[in-house]
Amino acid sequence: MIKAVLVDFDGTLADTQFANYKAYSSAINQFTPEIEIDFDTFLSISDGRHWSYFLPKIYAHFGQDYQDLGSKVAQEKTRCYPEFTQLIQFNESLISLLKVLKSQAQLAIVTTASKKNVLAALSLRDDVKELFEFLITSEDVEQHKPHPEAYEMAAKRFNVVNTECLIFEDSKSGIESAERFGGQVIKIKL
Repeated sequence: MIKAVLVDFDGTLADTQFANYKAYSSAINQFTPEIEIDFDTFLSISDGRHWSYFLPKIYAHFGQDYQDLGSKVAQEKTRCYPEFTQLIQFNESLISLLKVLKSQAQLAIVTTASKKNVLAALSLRDDVKELFEFLITSEDVEQHKPHPEAYEMAAKRFNVVNTECLIFEDSKSGIESAERFGGQVIKIKL
């Protein structure tokens, strides 16, 4: 029996790819203006992963020295992200389904995105924000997807076991995380 529905944010609940791309491009440009990454390259390198995984790969792709720029770029991305939230497209089909599931299960967002960015996006849609009891974000875990820690944490907060969780995910790392956790996984494609 499904008691908890755990929903990834980026690429699942909302198409945030272009907003993330614009915010990361702007942030990277603040520190290394010589890097001009195009949308397709950004998507192929980031692939739903945490910035600590893909930012070094972006810098390596452009033959640039990464050094200690990661957290600075990530902080700048978080700071400027609200400027790009108007580019977000919410997954209306999934939202309709979640509204039905809300009467039968507890709902939470489980994401590698920062809390500030998710809340900035959710501020556009109170009807969506109200569906979820809590958020598990990058700040809440030590190990990011594909590690299952975020899903384990959500299940513990809901006091349910893995087989009682229905998980909506889109990225390879997110699906791997959900499968390693042992929940029932539905892959979303926007």
